[in-house]
Amino acid sequence: HLRKSMLAALLIGLSALIEATTVTVIEAQRVSFRVSSDVHLKFGRSGAVALRSVIPAPSAPLQRLGCPCTLEEFASTARECRLASSLACALLRCDAVCDPVGEWGAGFTHAHDHYAYAHLLEEPKRSCVVVLPREPVTLTLRGHPATIVAPTPYSSSSHVAFFDSVDGAVEACGSTAEAPPPEPEICLDAGDALVLRGDLTEPPGGLGGGSLVYHFRACGARDRAVLFVSPALEVRARLAGPGGASGEGGPS
Repeated sequence: HLRKSMLAALLIGLSALIEATTVTVIEAQRVSFRVSSDVHLKFGRSGAVALRSVIPAPSAPLQRLGCPCTLEEFASTARECRLASSLACALLRCDAVCDPVGEWGAGFTHAHDHYAYAHLLEEPKRSCVVVLPREPVTLTLRGHPATIVAPTPYSSSSHVAFFDSVDGAVEACGSTAEAPPPEPEICLDAGDALVLRGDLTEPPGGLGGGSLVYHFRACGARDRAVLFVSPALEVRARLAGPGGASGEGGPS
């Protein structure tokens, strides 16, 4: 009975892995379409953007934080990585992406590891971090521009967070009380995406160090370290058939 259960779990995991590598080409293109010219302009100005309900059918939370253990969890992580890469390609306006730490990277890591060396990465403005929560989470965007979400007195980093409003703080503390700093809290649901440009090296407050984040650097489609090509380029290459020049050599 135990062997049958293990075999069934293996078959489910393999099925999910195959699905992750065959279906998400279309899904990735749909996700990339969410990056409109306005979204790209906003990302270019502030280096940060939040997209609501952008990931179709978000996966269940991992049993262990930031640590996929089963084949099904590895498959769901591979799927998320592909979808995150499509956002990266669209926002960085590039043909392909690779892992910013080098050829051995897989496109995802723990938040603590990424932000420990984020300030050392080359071409930070040509890289980004994608946070894809699998369950509701509240993050404080330390030092990030307020354009991503309006500042609020309820920010965990705000010195007036204990009051109902800024006016309440002024009334209690006098005219010396100031408005909350531009470090707003943002609530993300499963299926949302938060993308932060690589030169913003302060980790969001509330993001556990063991949480998985997806990180990418822009590169060419023929770069030896390429992980994913853009969905548009991949579709053109598939339509062109074997030997098509558009994306030949890039992974699917």
